[in-house]
Amino acid sequence: MRFGCGYPMGPLALLDLIGLDTAYEILDTMYKQGRDRLHAPVPILKQLVTAGFLGRKTGRGFYSYEGPEARSSSRTRSPRTRGRQPQPTRPVRTIGVVGTGTMATGIVEVFAKAGSRDVRRRSPAKVDGVRTTIERSLDKAIQRGKLEESAKGDTLGRLTGTTSLDDWRRSTSSSRRSPRTSR
Repeated sequence: MRFGCGYPMGPLALLDLIGLDTAYEILDTMYKQGRDRLHAPVPILKQLVTAGFLGRKTGRGFYSYEGPEARSSSRTRSPRTRGRQPQPTRPVRTIGVVGTGTMATGIVEVFAKAGSRDVRRRSPAKVDGVRTTIERSLDKAIQRGKLEESAKGDTLGRLTGTTSLDDWRRSTSSSRRSPRTSR
């Protein structure tokens, strides 16, 4: 969420900051008042609270926090990776994005800038709209000196649209078999 959408933190880190016990009580109260299942606290939240993992204030919630700066530090480590060397990530060659909003367009732009070869959307009108929105965003970045003109062409060259799920499936299965350098 931080890198793809530009938010200061993801939803789990925000829950740790608020306090899992506080979040649970708020959600439980909202659920009891309106009986809207959207507000019902998820079981993992209750399990963490019961275990005493309340977030930054206890040093552990969805993430682990170390030292006296645990309450204010924005650096978090997943409990699953503690004590292990980080594994190298594999390159993303093809992604599929189905959706229509600003967030979906932002995700497409971030992946295209990062080097993903094909980014797919669902309808022809949406494909054109996404491409236009990304072009405007890249133009602003160029005007502000945050992007070179050549990077705009490279980024836009990675965008491909389709209205067919079969096209997307063929694209993702072929990218798993062998790396593609051009389309």
